[in-house]
Amino acid sequence: KEIASDDSSYIAVTDYDDLNMKIDDVNRQANVCLDDSPKQDPTAAPVDPTSDPTICPTDECGVCNGTGKITCCDGTKVCDAIDCPASKPLSVCIALDESGSVCSIGQPNQCAQLADWNGQANNQCDYANNCPSFNTITKDFTKTLIQGLDAVSDNSEFSIVTFGRHATVDAALSPANVALDTVDELVYSGGWTNTQAAITKCREQLDDAPAENLKVLVLITDGLPTNNRADRPKGNCNICKYETISEANIAKDNDITLISVG
Repeated sequence: KEIASDDSSYIAVTDYDDLNMKIDDVNRQANVCLDDSPKQDPTAAPVDPTSDPTICPTDECGVCNGTGKITCCDGTKVCDAIDCPASKPLSVCIALDESGSVCSIGQPNQCAQLADWNGQANNQCDYANNCPSFNTITKDFTKTLIQGLDAVSDNSEFSIVTFGRHATVDAALSPANVALDTVDELVYSGGWTNTQAAITKCREQLDDAPAENLKVLVLITDGLPTNNRADRPKGNCNICKYETISEANIAKDNDITLISVG
């Protein structure tokens, strides 16, 4: 909570099952209207008639395997982005926690052997189900967020950073389709939690954002940092917390809106 830009930019999540329920809250914090011009009345989503039975589930807008209504910058929800008021262009870096606790069963563990144990039962890590908290829930949330923001914001761009013991830039600022492909291809690492490094990587990415774009950092994590700049991880790490808050303050001083989800 201390690292978020303000109270409304801290999105509390009780567990991973609750994460996708918060997508609208995150979207509203990142999505800002270009001006106060009135919006049009929403139009109904067209549904093409077909004589063939539906072969996939449709969302509330009638779209096959769709993500549902789009959240506009003014909070309204529509099926067609043309019905939204104009949003400011965005440069968004999404930092995804892939530390061991994300895959742990019960107490936090390192859970760094998914590649070797995938599909096999383990009483400490959810290898049997391919670590769904990361590989299903976190990835689905991230892709839905990217799609929603990209739909309402012209010239939007997205960077993907993952972090365990260290942080990695998996995609530099890129169009949405590149970021979406990157999310699909992420390989879970496990390990400690270096939140400070993730914020640093995102800040460096957003330093290259166009001057006219709003800069947004969305941090998704399930716990406190456990590694620091000196790479000396430990379970109860006060210096890790201080360094994370310090790095977050640097990002906010650089006009980055920091949204913390966890």
